[in-house]
Amino acid sequence: MKSDLDQIIKYFETEKKSLEMSIKRCLAEYDYLYAHYQQEGLWRLEIHLGVLKGFKDPFYYKKDEIERWLRWMSSFEDSERFSFYKDTIAEKRNELEKLNRQQTGYYFNDSQVIDDALFDLYEKRIRKFRLCLSAEEKFNLDFEIS
Repeated sequence: MKSDLDQIIKYFETEKKSLEMSIKRCLAEYDYLYAHYQQEGLWRLEIHLGVLKGFKDPFYYKKDEIERWLRWMSSFEDSERFSFYKDTIAEKRNELEKLNRQQTGYYFNDSQVIDDALFDLYEKRIRKFRLCLSAEEKFNLDFEIS
């Protein structure tokens, strides 16, 4: 079963594809104003989608930046610029592979654990609980009803 975060990301990606197709249709029909409005919506959607993907993968922005740069450089394959940046392109590809292989040390719990604990606290099935946000800095939140 997919987590809530995965379902929201999938929904936004479907919406993104729909907006992109709609923009292409508008441009084919020379409806530039409506295409502009949809492009603004697509831009806002991509911002939200990036934030959600950042929750899931803390290296998402760095990976996306490298992938965009590599796509941009691939458009110059037939020119001298491509041969000039050949070593840099290889370095960027290696960096991207390292980021893809790297396991994140971050933990993101997308379950109902906190909600269930809050309801248990409210219904007095438990007296209190502690939410640990950072073990290294000893940053905790204590919840109890007084």
